[in-house]
Amino acid sequence: MRRPYIIQMMAFVIVAGACYSCSTSKYPKSEEEIVASIDNQPIYANELNAAIKQELQNEVNFVYEAKKSALKQLIDSKLIQGEAQKNKMTNQEFLEHYTSNKISTLGLDSLLRQYKIATLFPQRGEEMLTVSTSPSSANSPSIGRLKGVIVNELLESLKQKKTIRVYIYPPKNPLRAIHLLSEETSMACYRYNNLRF
Repeated sequence: MRRPYIIQMMAFVIVAGACYSCSTSKYPKSEEEIVASIDNQPIYANELNAAIKQELQNEVNFVYEAKKSALKQLIDSKLIQGEAQKNKMTNQEFLEHYTSNKISTLGLDSLLRQYKIATLFPQRGEEMLTVSTSPSSANSPSIGRLKGVIVNELLESLKQKKTIRVYIYPPKNPLRAIHLLSEETSMACYRYNNLRF
């Protein structure tokens, strides 16, 4: 019998605290609100928002790109993990087995030519730099690049066999989001202040 009363009181305290923090917030509540002054000359919230708009957009875009990159890596990792589990191997064992098998089946020279890895094209004057593709260079950068290309090809084929849905979206205008958030917070406080018990 006392438990519902305690839960109601806890909910009331939480809502009251949230509304108190809304009313005592140090953030501007409107675009016309003064955020600072110099010799009684006001600086308004809309001036501040205009000053940080591009920087804020850049930060929001940076976070989005970081999330997108991390999500791609997670998806790739989960796809490899699924294949490794099917073959009762660790991810690393599976990748090493898969790439070695493909190289031994199709031939190193053939794959290097197929993926155009046999010749590197950084220009130095008018010369072209070539890399040896002989078996004695098994640990060369071209073999590492070849294995990377083989793994990327595997991932692309796995992605085509799966239904992958991504639920992160490019950011919208961050100032609009801040404005909407402050409106929602103000409305929550307004609704609370008009509640009757």
